[in-house]
Amino acid sequence: MTTQQIQTIDELTADILQQLASEDLAALATTLAPLPDAELVPVFERLTLRQRAVMFRLLPKESAVAIFDALDPALQGDLLEGLHDAEVARLFAELDPDDRAWLLEEVPAALATRLLRDLPTEERALTAALLGYPQGSAGRRMTPEYVSVREHATVAVALDRVRERLADAETVYTIPVLDNARHVVGIVSLRDLLGADSKLEVAALMQEPHTAKATEQAEDAARRCTDLSLLALPIVDSEERLVGMPGF
Repeated sequence: MTTQQIQTIDELTADILQQLASEDLAALATTLAPLPDAELVPVFERLTLRQRAVMFRLLPKESAVAIFDALDPALQGDLLEGLHDAEVARLFAELDPDDRAWLLEEVPAALATRLLRDLPTEERALTAALLGYPQGSAGRRMTPEYVSVREHATVAVALDRVRERLADAETVYTIPVLDNARHVVGIVSLRDLLGADSKLEVAALMQEPHTAKATEQAEDAARRCTDLSLLALPIVDSEERLVGMPGF
């Protein structure tokens, strides 16, 4: 961070602290409205628990989720303690399952139990599944929201699958190819699918897969992904069945 950027953050923080101290929430909302999310994250890190909660409630919904997601897990836990139950439940439900799993490691056990309890059934199951893997493992850092295709599907079917999951999946650029038993038998890129004949089978385009075990250390898997110059390593269980895509 440059000296100029630090000065800008210092000045912005001072303005926000003054408006918080005077309880001029209308002026504070006006100050926050045009600011990029990236500029607000370091400001949040300098505030007290109560100040963060007040400021957070004045943010638009989209900014609130983006800023919360960018905060350190310990600060996320602090912020949750300063919000009302309804606000916490909404915010927690909008996080990706892998981000929820990280957060649950940081908050007190009683709060973690309440957060899980208030999730919709499907989201609770996804999050609980991630918590079943060892701390620091690839399984804890993966997302169970991904796009996969069958090896004998056509390119047209595969692209339809991508479109269906576009809003939910965290990555669509690297797509695992599965057999009927959900074993990872290959990898195909979105780029290759877009450039291929729509009637061609995915099996004709896929490349040899590199995978990571859900129980191995996330740092080791991430390092291997970098060494192989890959965008992502599919995460598999002990029987090579796909269980998620990396969130690291």
